[in-house]
Amino acid sequence: MSEPETKVACGERGTTTAATYLCRHLSNGVAVGFHSFPREGDPWPDAWCDACHARFLAAGGEWTEASEAGLEMQLVCAYCYERFRDRNQRVPPELDGRLSSLSADEARLFVHAAVHRLQEKQTAAARAGFDLAAAKRWHYESDDQRLTLTRADGSRFQAAARLAGSFSTTTSTWLWGWANESQSETEVRELHRLQTFGKIRGLDQLVSAQWTATEYDGWEMTAVAADVLGARAAYRAPTDHLYLFLLLMDLVPAT
Repeated sequence: MSEPETKVACGERGTTTAATYLCRHLSNGVAVGFHSFPREGDPWPDAWCDACHARFLAAGGEWTEASEAGLEMQLVCAYCYERFRDRNQRVPPELDGRLSSLSADEARLFVHAAVHRLQEKQTAAARAGFDLAAAKRWHYESDDQRLTLTRADGSRFQAAARLAGSFSTTTSTWLWGWANESQSETEVRELHRLQTFGKIRGLDQLVSAQWTATEYDGWEMTAVAADVLGARAAYRAPTDHLYLFLLLMDLVPAT
């Protein structure tokens, strides 16, 4: 349970709040589920992810040495608790209420559904005046993480962009953005949550930094990333020997 009498400083907000505890998967991950035992008068009860809850239930609904394996509760402030709760309790529909890892067949169905949801997002973006397929030129500023796309008539639109990963046409490999050394610390931290998601859900392709792949694998992984991280759309930016797959968090006319 939270400890109102114990105060902890939040490094992001610079404020001091009540202390509480979360399993490491909640603090490090995204869409890994959220479980707690609400207590009257305690808005921040100890919480844990789907995988930790599965071990808890397997132990007969008790915290034992076996069920606590991998729990690694971490001290957080109340503000971060609420942020991590919101980030993890929203899961893709195929995973809602599911505690165990996906089987190979279930993983394929989940990825397939994520691809369809990305296609719907791409269509919605085009209807809103942001036809990604019609863009003739692109420019990505890694410093401020902004993608600018130029149409044939010279008009432009922009997006806050995150590098989901890249596909090399030379080595036929996929490299996750969180493993790309050119990424900033902030970008890596945001994207690295996909690896925790993959570990909890049994999606090995999200866990390994680099692996033999096809261009379509790049689209599939980008679709999963867009689904989990809440991107509005995605764009494949071609370079000499790489396709950069970018998550677009918003889309606005260029100023």
